[in-house]
Amino acid sequence: MFLLVGPATNLATVLTVGKMLGKGAAALYVVMIAVFSLVFGAALDAAVDAWQIDLHMEHAHGFVPPWVSVAGGVLLGLYLLHALGRWVYRKWPRGKAASRHSAHHM
Repeated sequence: MFLLVGPATNLATVLTVGKMLGKGAAALYVVMIAVFSLVFGAALDAAVDAWQIDLHMEHAHGFVPPWVSVAGGVLLGLYLLHALGRWVYRKWPRGKAASRHSAHHM
């Protein structure tokens, strides 16, 4: 059930809440995460039972159409290339500033 609130339960978030709002607010934050995860987990279990959803699949390969998987892979690849290109562009020396920068380090 706690997988429903996983991103909210990391230590950094709890410490940030404690630092910004105080220890009492951080404690309340953790308690509310626990309570709501149990409530929503129970609601999800009830919905699965009510809608008679079979959660015991051998493989989920057929769950998503192949074109969606390919499109997602292509988009992820393009995003990674874009991020890599931006990183290289920022690190790569350019123009007069680059020649001055390299002269200082010799």
